[in-house]
Amino acid sequence: MLNSLIILGCRGSVPCSGKQYTGYGTATTCFALRMGGRLIFIDAGTGLLNCSEYMSAADKSADILMTHSHADHVMGLPLCGPALDKDFE
Repeated sequence: MLNSLIILGCRGSVPCSGKQYTGYGTATTCFALRMGGRLIFIDAGTGLLNCSEYMSAADKSADILMTHSHADHVMGLPLCGPALDKDFE
């Protein structure tokens, strides 16, 4: 059963900032899927940098499904806060 799907990023190949881009999004590909009590991120673009905003205090782990390894789909992983937390799986 699908509980929720949140688009964290869908910008394209390059992250952008500025008011002129907000209508289209500013972060690269990342989706948060909550299903059956599990949290799954689909791709790890720069949208992953804001993932903590969509996580609850009960979230102690998450899975990441990588569709492919292009830079715009992985560039958020090295700076993802929960990924840097030693108590988070």
